[in-house]
Amino acid sequence: MAIRVKLRLKSKLGLHREMDVIALVNSGFEADSPQVLVPVRIAKELDLYAHLLEARIESYGTVAGPVRVYVLPSSVEAWIEES
Repeated sequence: MAIRVKLRLKSKLGLHREMDVIALVNSGFEADSPQVLVPVRIAKELDLYAHLLEARIESYGTVAGPVRVYVLPSSVEAWIEES
């Protein structure tokens, strides 16, 4: 069962923008450290997209096969917003 929560995201790069999003928190994805995956639209709104030259590209396994993603370590703070 998917669980979605309201998160506040704050960029630690560039303009330090913040925004509220609805996040899927138990997708079955496993990692050694906390991960926040965001679509391009949100990356642009948080001013992360402007830092792609600083990102590394990694391959992640998914049910549909491997995908390559840009990784900007420690670039976002996230916390759950109460409703």
